[in-house]
Amino acid sequence: MKNFKEFRVGGYSLIELMIVAGMLAVLALMSWPALQESRYRAELDDAADNLTALVRAARLQAIATDSAVWVGKSHAQSLCFWQQEQRPLDCPAADGLNAPLSPRVEVEALFGAFEATRFYGGSGMAGFATGRFELRHYELPHEAVRVIVSSLGRVRVCRVGIRQLRLPQC
Repeated sequence: MKNFKEFRVGGYSLIELMIVAGMLAVLALMSWPALQESRYRAELDDAADNLTALVRAARLQAIATDSAVWVGKSHAQSLCFWQQEQRPLDCPAADGLNAPLSPRVEVEALFGAFEATRFYGGSGMAGFATGRFELRHYELPHEAVRVIVSSLGRVRVCRVGIRQLRLPQC
């Protein structure tokens, strides 16, 4: 009778394969929180990109139409821009965000006593309606993204919290 070692030419045993599979499962479980955090940051960054695009579109609308344009939250808490003095009840589909924000992202408008900023017609300047929108993700309590509007109508985006390469620190 031949020895067992003579029959085994190559390959792995079932025990070796199960040990490797177990090690891979442990590594996957250890990396899961980091993957979730990066997904939450991506949602926050997407919301900041959409809001920045909305604010810049409102400024361009004010310059093009030579009339004041407001940007902020409607009474239904959706983000859009409008041209009358009072906040609208809800945003028209054409003037709102092109992609809705994630339900886990909260937007706070900090423009003094108002929940909106105004761009003047023709020049696109914000004047005394300066301030910022602050976006926070419910799963990332120590981080925020700010969309800042200056008195000249310039729009700047920065991050509060951990340092990342995509956005500068505030």
